[in-house]
Amino acid sequence: VGIDNRITLINDKFAVIYGLYSGIGYGENLRLKFSISGTPFEAGKISQQNASSQLSRLLFASIGQEFDFLTAGKFKVATYPNTGYGLHFYRRVNNHEEQIEKDIENMFPLELGLHGRYQINPLIAFKTGGGYRIVFAKEVSDLSGYYIKLTFVVNTKKLKTYLRERKHQRRT
Repeated sequence: VGIDNRITLINDKFAVIYGLYSGIGYGENLRLKFSISGTPFEAGKISQQNASSQLSRLLFASIGQEFDFLTAGKFKVATYPNTGYGLHFYRRVNNHEEQIEKDIENMFPLELGLHGRYQINPLIAFKTGGGYRIVFAKEVSDLSGYYIKLTFVVNTKKLKTYLRERKHQRRT
């Protein structure tokens, strides 16, 4: 379980994609992740040079895989392909911020990245990384771009075991 936020560009403006994920580990080096992500606030900028500008909000579910290909003590480096399905809620506005169009469309994001992970203790890890997001859809080419990720990870399986042990110790 973890927070899966990333800083990115959407419609030529910095934005944060917020996310939550859960996953399943296979051995020590492979994890399968399921996430829900989105931008609760509109992203984009009003251009005075163009006749219209696009403001966007995203909501998508995805599945990803992390494979640790390098391990050095508490530090690991992993590849990260991630893909999913979502909705792009957008508005087109003129340079006076008057709405001229509003719609929802399907989108299929694909993120390819390289992430580093530092295991702070057996329960908590800090993760950072970056990559590129490609969005496949009819009208959403401005949603593709680079991302930078900063997250904390909690190993819920180890946390449950730790809490059970503490509870048992208090009883005895």
